[in-house]
Amino acid sequence: MQTSGLALAAMSAFSALWGPPGGRWTDRRGRWLPAVAGAIVLFGGTVALAASVGCAGLGPLIVALAVTGLGLGLTLAALAGVVANIRVAPRAQGTTPLTSRGPAPGGDPARSRRERTVPR
Repeated sequence: MQTSGLALAAMSAFSALWGPPGGRWTDRRGRWLPAVAGAIVLFGGTVALAASVGCAGLGPLIVALAVTGLGLGLTLAALAGVVANIRVAPRAQGTTPLTSRGPAPGGDPARSRRERTVPR
């Protein structure tokens, strides 16, 4: 039981180690490239994990889990931005950085209500 936990720790450790560089890469290059590159590495780790099933010993399994963790670390920062759909909008437009609707602090709430009103 302890051996399997230590083997799985390789995936978690590599995911935690590569998450911050993946986030910085996402900030510099946008979401698409880090998400796709991380998904390719993640796919490679999954293929290596499937190939390691018949191998004796834990070495190939730990390496495959580490590669999978690397792919997760690179991908998750980019996907978090996609899921949250974070858009940085100027405060002059009356929006917050997390949404394109609703007034920003000090914004014009009346303008926000007008934008949400559905024409009849």
